[in-house]
Amino acid sequence: MIQPGRNGSLVKNATTGVMEWKTDDAGDYRYGFNGKEMDNEVSGDGNQYDYGFRIYNPRLGRFLSIDPLFKSYPWFTPYQFAANDPIRNIDIDGLEGGSAIEHELGVLKAIADDALYKVKSAFSINLGNTNTNLPATAPNKPAPPIKSNEAKPVLGKVTAKEVSSIAKGNALIFSNKVSEEFQSKVIKISDNLGINPNHLMACMAFESAGTFSASVKNQAGSSGTGLIQFMASTAKSLGTTTKDLAQMSEVEQLDYVEKYFQDYKGKLKTVDDLYMSILYPKAVGKENDFVLFSTGTKAYEQNAGLDADGSGDVTKQEASAGVRSLLEKGQKQLDKKK
Repeated sequence: MIQPGRNGSLVKNATTGVMEWKTDDAGDYRYGFNGKEMDNEVSGDGNQYDYGFRIYNPRLGRFLSIDPLFKSYPWFTPYQFAANDPIRNIDIDGLEGGSAIEHELGVLKAIADDALYKVKSAFSINLGNTNTNLPATAPNKPAPPIKSNEAKPVLGKVTAKEVSSIAKGNALIFSNKVSEEFQSKVIKISDNLGINPNHLMACMAFESAGTFSASVKNQAGSSGTGLIQFMASTAKSLGTTTKDLAQMSEVEQLDYVEKYFQDYKGKLKTVDDLYMSILYPKAVGKENDFVLFSTGTKAYEQNAGLDADGSGDVTKQEASAGVRSLLEKGQKQLDKKK
């Protein structure tokens, strides 16, 4: 049961930019258990939650459908919640569990990064944009020296004015999960690569299990790390390591995201192709029925949960379904703000 004044979530005030606690008393509370959005039109107030890949019923205390990845995890019940460990984990998206502590720390870090960036931005503007260089460096890294002939304020690679205009426009999906500096850099990278920035946001949301964390690790135990789950071999080809990537800020790691996609510039017109460049590059530009994995192979066993129709083949369309779902969900949330 929803208790007035006892349920709410942190949301950004569109006017002041300050994070505020919104409760159901305000008439606009939509989130509850695990921070998931309620669908009150089906089962009444607070009785159904949209986890993205599955629907959760709190009265029954279970999901209403089986885990889409159940074939890959036979040791879990098909109706598993939070990787069968609800004491330590939350369920991230209806597919997998993740540490509740790490998730909350990620949220707090995003809020802190956003606040710090606002201070840097305001400081730059108040100085009249003269001889000011405030790069977005990690706290333990010294800022590069300021040259006397540099007159433009630079925050990473994004000016304070650009950050303000982009952030106010609420142009990106899942913008509430990342800092304004992160949003601005995503838009710049997307412009450089000729891709839709919301396609990139959807892919990063899917790969990072909704955390947009630079340090998030692959739940299945591979070397996958960060925003697009860089594998160890991929990191090496980009001139870094997964350990170094995990120690970067999210904004810093975006440089390597851009570097990774450079080889596919001009080829990533759809969200499916953008995701394929991460999961299975050979499928970029192929038709949706292109087969990625077939039964009898190790690759199929590891991705059997993606075989939605049970045909024994995982197609490009099936493999991209999760990313497309997040893109549609994010766009719906964005449309509600307008």
